[in-house]
Amino acid sequence: MILKVYRFSKEGDPIGFWMHDSIIEISKLGISLSAKDIGEYRDHTAPIKYDFVLLDTHASTGAIDCVILECKMSNTNKFSVIFDTSARIFNDGGMTIEKIAAMYQPRSNVDDYLF
Repeated sequence: MILKVYRFSKEGDPIGFWMHDSIIEISKLGISLSAKDIGEYRDHTAPIKYDFVLLDTHASTGAIDCVILECKMSNTNKFSVIFDTSARIFNDGGMTIEKIAAMYQPRSNVDDYLF
């Protein structure tokens, strides 16, 4: 499987994506982080809990819904990724298996970019 996480700028514009392949198993968790926690992850001052931190929300207060994926690769290595935007899981042929969205709401003119 292939995991593709969409990335957004501070203004909510799409800026690209992060992608990983050779995944054979994915488990999913939800979590809420405070804006302070997200700032610490972004500044690299938070304790390392996840292999990949892809947090694009730029809120200064409140809780932010995030998704954590635990992934097992074909070589049996495992990694975790936390994100607050949206993602797609594709099969090896490139067909979408699942769409995943956290709370992050980009501007409405990029909705087609997400899904």
